[in-house]
Amino acid sequence: MFRVDAVPAVNEMYWVVKQLENGDQWQFRRPQFEALRKETRLFTDVNAAVGNIDVRVNGRTMDGTLVRGNFFQVVGVAPP
Repeated sequence: MFRVDAVPAVNEMYWVVKQLENGDQWQFRRPQFEALRKETRLFTDVNAAVGNIDVRVNGRTMDGTLVRGNFFQVVGVAPP
């Protein structure tokens, strides 16, 4: 939907996950996400995403990612 090289300061963005001992990634729950968003001075803003969402649109299967409403603001690009 947009080119990564169009994202300003892309090298300043981070993906935060917690790796479990078995290799799985721990899912943030809403209270942990809200605490990260409100209580840290490390980030200027945060967003949440859930990937690998399969949907059917006009009979075609699409793969997508659900993001919070501030996604485009955080990334620094305009929605398409």
